[in-house]
Amino acid sequence: MFKGVIPVAIGGGSVIDVVKLASYIKNIPFVSVPTSPSHDGIISGTASILVNGKKTTQKAKPPEVALLDTVVLASAPKRLISAGYGDVLVKFTSLKDWQLSNMDTGEFYCEDSVSISDRVLEQICTSLQSSGLNVTDLAYALVNSGASMVIAGSSRPESGSEHIVSHYLDTHSPRTGLHGEQVGLLTLLISHYYVEKAPEIWWTQPSRQPEEIRRFLSLAGLPHTLAELGIQASLVIEALQNASTERPDKYTILHKFPPNKNEATDLVLKSKLFQMV
Repeated sequence: MFKGVIPVAIGGGSVIDVVKLASYIKNIPFVSVPTSPSHDGIISGTASILVNGKKTTQKAKPPEVALLDTVVLASAPKRLISAGYGDVLVKFTSLKDWQLSNMDTGEFYCEDSVSISDRVLEQICTSLQSSGLNVTDLAYALVNSGASMVIAGSSRPESGSEHIVSHYLDTHSPRTGLHGEQVGLLTLLISHYYVEKAPEIWWTQPSRQPEEIRRFLSLAGLPHTLAELGIQASLVIEALQNASTERPDKYTILHKFPPNKNEATDLVLKSKLFQMV
C-alpha cells in the first residue's frame, strides 16, 4: 500500500512531463490522465524539460496507471489531435537514426522496441488511409510508443534528428506551432536527407518514401509547410548545420553527414516545406 499522496497529472504533455520528473526524483508513483492525444509521452520514462532555455530529455518515471478516456481525447481541438499523429510519424526517421547509430557507434539497439514502434507506424498509416483521424487508433499508437521507450530505456525509438532540429528551433525562436506539428514536418525534411546521403539503410517500402510521408502528414491534417508555423527557412538551415553539436551524445544522420550551409539550403528547398505543395 502506498503511503502519502499519489500525484495525478491531468493535462497535456508539459504537465505530464513535470509530474513524471518530480515522481522520479521523489521515487513515488503517479497517475497519468492526458486530456489531449497530442504527444507520445503519456507512459514513457522520459520527460522533455526546459533547462537554461534549452529543451532537454530527462530520465523520468513512467506512470503507475494511465487513464485514457477516448471521449475526452476526441473532444480536444483537432489541431492537438493532428499534432499527436505528427509525434507518431517521426518513427520514419527516428528508427533509422537509431539503426544508424548502432551500426556506426555500437549503441544499444533493442529489437523488441523497434518491432513495437515499427508495428505502430504501420498501423497508424493504415488507419489514416482507411478512416482518417481516429482517436482510438491514435491513443493506441501513443501508448505503445511510450511502451517502446520504456522497453528501450530511452527515447531513441521515438526521437531522432527531427527532434534535435526541433529542439534547436525551440531554443532559438518562440514556438508558434505545436511540438507534434513541428517534428512531423521535420521528419519529412530528414527523410529527404536519408534518401540523398544514406539510401542503403533507408526504408525499401514504397509507402515509406518522402512523398508518401508527405501524404500521411496531409491525411493527419498537419500543416503543409514550416512557414505556416512561423518558422524561418534561415533558422532551419542553421539548425541543420548545428544539430551535431546541439546533441553530440545522440548520433544521427546529421552527425554522420553534418550538412554545410549549401547542403542544408538545398535540403530545405528539396523538402518544399517553405512553399505550398
